Amino acid sequence: TALGAPLGAVMVIGNHDLFNYSRQQLADNPYYVPQMVKQQCSPQKLYHCQEISSKVALVYLDTYEVSIDGGNKQKAEELIRAHNPNWGNNPDWLQGLSDYDKRFVPYNGGMTDIQLKWLEETLGGCKERGQSVIVFVHSALVGGCCRPASISWSGQEAMELLRDSGIVLAVISG
Repeated sequence: TALGAPLGAVMVIGNHDLFNYSRQQLADNPYYVPQMVKQQCSPQKLYHCQEISSKVALVYLDTYEVSIDGGNKQKAEELIRAHNPNWGNNPDWLQGLSDYDKRFVPYNGGMTDIQLKWLEETLGGCKERGQSVIVFVHSALVGGCCRPASISWSGQEAMELLRDSGIVLAVISG
């Protein structure tokens, strides 16, 4: 294919990947960062856009850019402590939390403002070129499709950008 590998071979960053591999190892792996987008990425930036035709682009997000295991650990700990008093104090991390706060567990993560700005700019560029977009993420961006503890910390912000763009055909998570 034009991508150099079957479309199904491109993977998104998830918590289990980061339990086993460094961000550098993932950046060097062509199944996470295909050759055609290599110049867009680094170990700190494992999100990218692949234009597969003049009409369609694929956007891969890194919902573990801020996480205990995957990056910006200090910011991740601050977010968890701010939303989840159980962490470090109670073996049941979810006890007594609202559905919104249940997402703030140490195996979850979120995106930086830099990635969200990149997403907004990428969607704007795709819209200008008349492209539709399919988005791939590990963590769900909204509730209703999974348990609350599996939703990205920055899912709401990302979904607002996707909805506002008016060009997103699908968001695939898992």
